[in-house]
Amino acid sequence: MDQFDLRLLVGALAVLVGGATKGITGIGLPVVATPILAILYDLPTAIAVVILPTVFTDAALLYRFRDQWREARRLIPIIPPALVGIVIGTQILVRVDQQLLKIVLGSAVLLFVIMSWFQVVPRLGDRFARRWGPGMGLAAGILQGASGTSAPVVTMFFFQVNLAKAPFLFLINAFFFLVDTGQVASLFSVGIYTPRLFLFSGAIACLALPVLFMTLQLQDRISDQQFRKAVLLVLTLTGVVLVVNS
Repeated sequence: MDQFDLRLLVGALAVLVGGATKGITGIGLPVVATPILAILYDLPTAIAVVILPTVFTDAALLYRFRDQWREARRLIPIIPPALVGIVIGTQILVRVDQQLLKIVLGSAVLLFVIMSWFQVVPRLGDRFARRWGPGMGLAAGILQGASGTSAPVVTMFFFQVNLAKAPFLFLINAFFFLVDTGQVASLFSVGIYTPRLFLFSGAIACLALPVLFMTLQLQDRISDQQFRKAVLLVLTLTGVVLVVNS
């Protein structure tokens, strides 16, 4: 098997694992697949390949938890600065070396996970979300544009708001759907997408969606506490991969 075939195989496996993680925890496709593909290819290509199937998986989970639509009001102060952040982050992606960003982001994620496991991080409420939401949105948008995923920041933010599993999953996937769609448009605007790369990304989506639907059944069988631990495990994997890859 030549190097090109091996890269395709590893990339496909990364997307399958990411799709399974997304089905169980509601996050995970870009945080698992993008760092691995960034090792095989360059970071802009990895982001362009993963972001399109991520949009489809976001939409699937958003539809699954559509009865939580009233929670969408929490996103009103967050989304506009996030979309501005994507434009800034995309410019960083095409102009700046990513290694320092990966180290900082990975270290912050691992610090948050350690604090959460030992219950050092307090569970805050709506006042916290209203006060810090716009700043989180801007930071998440910048990281989305620059690294291909806002999940660590968004997950850490909504972990501080005392939400049950269903509204938590609705909110983060509503946020993901909006910013991921915005990033697809932003990648087209700077010329990263080519017709061949776009078709390859569509093929990757065909791999991710069936795995997502199969693993969604597991999501219903775990408690809120088990779900929280699963999300923390995904964040741990993300932080380790980001630091090691840098």
